[in-house]
Amino acid sequence: MIYILKESLKLLHPFMPFMTEKIWQILNEELANFNTGNDKYYKIEKLLINAKYPIPETLNKQWKSKTKDIDEIIKSIKALRNIRSELGIEHNQLIPVNIQGTDEETNKILNHSTIFLNLAKAELKQDIPVSQGQYIPIAIGNQIFNIEIPEGLNLDAEIKRIKIEIKEIEIRITPLEKRIKSPNFFNNAPEEIVLKEKDRLEEQSNRMSQLKEILKSIS
Repeated sequence: MIYILKESLKLLHPFMPFMTEKIWQILNEELANFNTGNDKYYKIEKLLINAKYPIPETLNKQWKSKTKDIDEIIKSIKALRNIRSELGIEHNQLIPVNIQGTDEETNKILNHSTIFLNLAKAELKQDIPVSQGQYIPIAIGNQIFNIEIPEGLNLDAEIKRIKIEIKEIEIRITPLEKRIKSPNFFNNAPEEIVLKEKDRLEEQSNRMSQLKEILKSIS
């Protein structure tokens, strides 16, 4: 608690110099009555104004590692949910997913299996024989997520549907690109119209990229 108070006062000092300095002096007096040894968490400068502003140390490295792990989990869940949505799999239908990858990376994923179960309705498994035609492989980072094809799902029909949608998007994108690249449109159209068309193009392009990625996974 003393360490937290000490670091908090350092952070607040530029905004509340007099009040924080006063509290710092009281803290100094209280700590003088205790034998804290050489514990760095209890060391305190006489004046707050002379204290070093707190900077992240080892904790920062730990959080960077944790943040990377969380980002990978979020990316994996999004990919699984996108596949479910595109293939028309009911949102409450549980799908078995076999993970292939390094033991270290796979264990990180399996340690969060409850999150995958709740957010993607995916039952994670490991080291299960994967038969071609029964699973849809999705590469995410260093892992391969093999999604078991639900019974009754016509994969050929879904592939055909996705290809048709990709062609429709390509037809919509072509005139949008020409319009935005046209100096006449760019220089004469109201700014809000130009921005609106750019947003439409970005939306369509993102959708096409998503569909192509899914098509690559299920073909």
